[in-house]
Amino acid sequence: MFRRSLLLIIAILFLGATAHAQKAEAYRFATIGSIRSIKTCDSVLALLTKLKQNHGLQGYIFLYGRPAAIRTARQSVDRCIPFRDGYDPSRIVLVEAPPKHHVSIVMWIIPPGAEKPVP
Repeated sequence: MFRRSLLLIIAILFLGATAHAQKAEAYRFATIGSIRSIKTCDSVLALLTKLKQNHGLQGYIFLYGRPAAIRTARQSVDRCIPFRDGYDPSRIVLVEAPPKHHVSIVMWIIPPGAEKPVP
């Protein structure tokens, strides 16, 4: 009887720890403060490489700034994405975030089951 109770407690603890450890969370991959730098393309290509290595991941790119700056940032990001090289455009979501005074591009990685980030 004691042995059965002990095994039941161990099983419950193990399953609880496993369920807690498997909760996926989105994480910030990169933040870029200048849209005209070479860092933009380097960061976009690094994000795409990460997505290509793990087919379950999704990439979100938030574009912050005034409307004209957001258009420029979108063009800059679009120029950096080589879709012809096997990158899947459906796994990248570009989001025009609410207007801000400063321009920035924030990239997120979202594992399966994780909540999507909000700008």
